[in-house]
Amino acid sequence: MAAATLVAWALLASPSGAQVAYDGPSGRVEVLGLRAWTLEMLRDSIRRRFPGQTLESAACMVTLRDSLHFADALVQGITYSAGAGAAVRNYLVVKVIEPQDANRVRWAPAPPDSLTVLRPAYGAVVLPTTDSLGQLWLARLFWPLQFYARDAAARVRALEGGGPTGREDASRLWRFLAAHRTEADRRTALGALHRDGFYANRVIAAAVLANFPDRDSTWWALTEALRDPNGAVRTAASIVLQEMPARPVDWAPAVPTLRLLLGGTNLLAIEGVFTMLTRTRVSPSLAGPLLGSDGTWVLEHLRAEYPGGREAARALLVQLNGGRDLGPSADPWARWLAGL
Repeated sequence: MAAATLVAWALLASPSGAQVAYDGPSGRVEVLGLRAWTLEMLRDSIRRRFPGQTLESAACMVTLRDSLHFADALVQGITYSAGAGAAVRNYLVVKVIEPQDANRVRWAPAPPDSLTVLRPAYGAVVLPTTDSLGQLWLARLFWPLQFYARDAAARVRALEGGGPTGREDASRLWRFLAAHRTEADRRTALGALHRDGFYANRVIAAAVLANFPDRDSTWWALTEALRDPNGAVRTAASIVLQEMPARPVDWAPAVPTLRLLLGGTNLLAIEGVFTMLTRTRVSPSLAGPLLGSDGTWVLEHLRAEYPGGREAARALLVQLNGGRDLGPSADPWARWLAGL
């Protein structure tokens, strides 16, 4: 048993999920998730296909996914300052799931209802934010959604910077959500999120669930929606989860979904999942079911240089370790994970 634990720790602590950081023209660049690939392989492959393109190029994420066939890739710009008067530092964070690890990216299957018809009850917010080609202007929904659960003062401040259209969109969405707080509304939203073939219905259903943060089933459904095959639905669910008030949640029924997310499905949401589990006080008894034999991406973030990722990963590990902090270094945590 001791020998098996030692081998497991060696695998977790090895640089198989190596990070690479270097100073680019516009700031610090950090790449997470490299295993079979090296930084030079990555750069050379991009240059061969698109001469002049680099990791810092705007099209890099599309190149990684579509041309190099990475299972997933995320490129994020982060501007950080330690406080008033402190120097501002720019980071570019690249997270990748390499082609051979495609089984780490497990989006949910398409909803069973193949009909793509707008629910009449949801038309009040969907139709005014749909253009002449039938495309939903997602920003006009997502911008006010992030302020819905906040206090009146925060809403007023948000409206001040939104302009006339933003204020109209916010007022419309907030009125709609305030009018959909019944148990029937909750059941309808859960059903739509799980079954509706029309993505706009699922977006609005996720928003409606913001009214029910006191139900564990709300948290489970929105977390499952982080694996939705449509990116707009994933974004709506992420916003609602981020803004719902913190409280203890029993995450045991959601372990299969959480394990997929912590393993690399939806790189855009992974830090939010770390934070969500911490602030909802995930039970330490779930440490093994969630991270046993696969704490790779938590350790990736713990080793990261850029601000935010390492703090979120460490806080989650401390919570899962019953409040005991093993420190900022990844090695003690790798040994702990190997023993789960």
